[in-house]
Amino acid sequence: MDSGSLKSLRKSWTVLRVTMKAMVACIREKKDTDIQKATEKINYQFYSYLRWAPVVDKNFLHDTPRNLREKGDFKKVKLMISFNSQEGGTTLGYMVNSSFGMAASVNNGVSPPFFKEFVTKLAHARKQQRRQR
Repeated sequence: MDSGSLKSLRKSWTVLRVTMKAMVACIREKKDTDIQKATEKINYQFYSYLRWAPVVDKNFLHDTPRNLREKGDFKKVKLMISFNSQEGGTTLGYMVNSSFGMAASVNNGVSPPFFKEFVTKLAHARKQQRRQR
C-alpha cells in the first residue's frame, strides 16, 4: 500500500526532477537522528506510534532494541538483510474490524477464506479511493 506521505514524496520528486540516485545520495549524507526527526513529522494513517515498531518475539529479538542497546547485547555487523512475512500485521485487526466490518479476531492468524475476503474488500476500497481523487 502506498501511504499518502509516499505519494506526496513521489510528487515532490517529479516536480523537483529529483532522481532516485540523487535522493539516495542525499539520504546517505544525513544523520540517523535527522531522518528520525523528519519521520516524526509524518502523519501516519493508522497508528503513528508504530513507525519503528520491532516485535519482541523471543526467537530473533529477545528484548526491545533500546534495552539491548543499553545492555550492549548485540552484534556489530557491516550489513544486515532480512525479510518480513507479516509486514503490516499490526494494523490488520484495526482494518478488518473498523474499516470492513469483519468481526473476527486476527490475533492467532486468519484462515485462507478470511484472508481472501479481506484482500478483496481492501482492493475494492483502494479502487474506490482512487476513483474519488
